[in-house]
This record gives sequence, structure tokens and C-alpha cells, in this order.
Amino acid sequence: MGDTGKIWNERKFKHLTETDQIFEVEADRILCFFFIGRRLILTHGFRKAGDKTPKREIDRAEACKKYFEGRVKHES
Repeated sequence: MGDTGKIWNERKFKHLTETDQIFEVEADRILCFFFIGRRLILTHGFRKAGDKTPKREIDRAEACKKYFEGRVKHES
């Protein structure tokens, strides 16, 4: 993605339903979101034991997103 700017494998990069635009990169697991234009902000990574992403990890990513957006808004 860094080289081409395109997501080629949507199975390895997917939107987590019922979230505020939080995405998951399949490695171990990395949660992220898009910000202004095509910037991809990585929130954190974790090891995922099952198929479902734990709610505490989604909550953490959404808190990071909210914090980041608030910081950027106040710096403008």
C-alpha cells in the first residue's frame, strides 16, 4: 500500500462493521483509519486469537481516532 497507494487484497485489509470507520490490517492485527485525503493512521497492533476482533481493541482504536481528530482540529 505504501508503494502503490492501493489496497490490493481486501481480505487482508477490511472495514470493521459497526465501527466509526476503523479498519483492520491482517498481519497479526493492526487497526487503523483514514484521515483527510489518503492518509492512513495506524492506531495499534495486537495478536488476535480468534476470528472476531475483541471489542476492547475496537474501543481502543476508536478512542485513538477521536483523540487524534481532536488534536488535529485544535492545532489548525
